[in-house]
Amino acid sequence: GEGEGAGGGAFCFLREYALRSVLGLGYRASDDMAWHTDMAGEEGWLCSISLGATARFEYLPAAAPSARRRCVVQNEQPPVKVDLECGDVLLLQGGLLPHRIVGCTREPPPFFAGISAGTALCRVNIQVRLWGHDPSLSLGSLLEDGFQDERSERISAEGPGS
Repeated sequence: GEGEGAGGGAFCFLREYALRSVLGLGYRASDDMAWHTDMAGEEGWLCSISLGATARFEYLPAAAPSARRRCVVQNEQPPVKVDLECGDVLLLQGGLLPHRIVGCTREPPPFFAGISAGTALCRVNIQVRLWGHDPSLSLGSLLEDGFQDERSERISAEGPGS
């Protein structure tokens, strides 16, 4: 259904959804994850919840679902860098946007250190995925149909302001 946010912008809640998987990834301070896109393609939306140490997350701001396209994009555009701290939530189209983890800070927050005692883990990432959701919610469909962001700008396949 649709509603109106506090600032007057439009937003949309999904009334029906199919959570297809929840994945937990544990990281040691020395762990990285190489450039990749998720196997789900256009259905690759995920909600990522970060717990523990801060991780440097990078993504390429262009669709690149194949390794070949990813190499081209890496040479054309610098990655966007985001530090994901404990409690941060990230919504990402992981099936189309190449992304990676470059590293974690060595020391997690005290509460996380307490629950991870006896392990080498300094960070856990919980990913909730909507694989198999309604095709009308795919990135391609949203861009084709256009939608409004919080500033009520029309977003379409041509880009902002079109």
